[in-house]
Amino acid sequence: MNKKVISIVLSLCMVLSCLSIGGINAFAVTTDSAFSQAEESAGESSANSYGLTDTCQDGVILHAWNWSFNNIKAQMKTIAECGYTSVQTSPVQIAKENTKNVSVGNWWVFYQPAGFSIENTGGSALGTKSEFKAMCDEAHKYGIHVIVDIVANHLGNNGAWNTLAPRAYQYEQQIANNWLFHNEGNCNDGNAYNVVKGQIGMPDLQTENSVIQQRVLSLLKECIDCGADGFRFDAAKHIETPDDGSNGSQFWPTVINGAKSYYSSKGTYNDLYNYGEILNTCGGGRSYGSYTKYISVTDNTTGCGKISIRDVTNVQNYLAHDYTNCGNVGKYAESDTLTVYFENTENWSTPYIHYWNNDETTQWPGEKMTLVSSNIYAYEVPKTMTGVIFNNGNGTQTKDFTMPTKSNMLYSYSSGSWTEYK
Repeated sequence: MNKKVISIVLSLCMVLSCLSIGGINAFAVTTDSAFSQAEESAGESSANSYGLTDTCQDGVILHAWNWSFNNIKAQMKTIAECGYTSVQTSPVQIAKENTKNVSVGNWWVFYQPAGFSIENTGGSALGTKSEFKAMCDEAHKYGIHVIVDIVANHLGNNGAWNTLAPRAYQYEQQIANNWLFHNEGNCNDGNAYNVVKGQIGMPDLQTENSVIQQRVLSLLKECIDCGADGFRFDAAKHIETPDDGSNGSQFWPTVINGAKSYYSSKGTYNDLYNYGEILNTCGGGRSYGSYTKYISVTDNTTGCGKISIRDVTNVQNYLAHDYTNCGNVGKYAESDTLTVYFENTENWSTPYIHYWNNDETTQWPGEKMTLVSSNIYAYEVPKTMTGVIFNNGNGTQTKDFTMPTKSNMLYSYSSGSWTEYK
């Protein structure tokens, strides 16, 4: 029995004993005292001690929904013992109003931020910035990754989608005073324009604007400095990709590549993990592949589409559902890209990657690669590609290679060989 199956069995056993859940792949535990009898975390431990997977993608995420940072920290040993590779927090951003001592039914306030900085006013039910950092430090003792929920699509409203929460004028003056928001009315899934520029009840940010992109990246860096190892992007389908033509932008490559590069020098583990919320479909004329070049995405249906994860209110309902003839039960949505690395031993000013298959090809010289560490460049390539060339965009290139079949392979120009990048 592999680790992934073991993690699910452990998760289901724990849930059946004391909890209800809000998801299958990422188990959402919505009470701040679910493990009130757990032992305090003590001593240095490792992921191997608890059979945890090395990566977030291969493991199980505990969605510690509405848990305070101090409570997550106190239960870290139990979380590791239950087989969770990662723990995900609610959004840490400054909210449009205080959440401390507010009913749990007002969880939605966390998803209406007033800016792109960690809440540190003392008015958050989650805790302070220093408590967040202490929780991350504790997680790393057990080999657990910390994923932070990020709201980058919108800011909080003042009662209507075209009004901005007063607090945002204090924390994001440039965005608020210059009204860097779309004014397109309700969104729908009809086409890219409506999906990425329409509003979902809150002021919809101009994510194509470099000011917005840099503010989001600044937040991710602040979280990484405190110990975050990954991010879940709320409403990701409503943020455009470079493939959206006239409605597209460089938001995802700018934000994700920038965060990955920063994490490579600051982070605890090998890679920064990123995934985004895409409910039901990407919208008319749009593809999941446009997102999985940069992030993993949620699978909000399971059992060959017969049941929505949002409809699963507890594990008994999940187990009781009729999954007859569903070949996908227990399987996970996997990324359709792989990461290829290039060691730039010749100090090219800009390494490019050109790749192709029988049906598709990049336009020469290809795509600019992203610097992730000293002389090491990376790019996420669709798994369907069969050939690859690295070049400097000015006449110097490698020979044609067969595309690696697994992720995280590195080609060194000086040695002329492929090795696994760690």
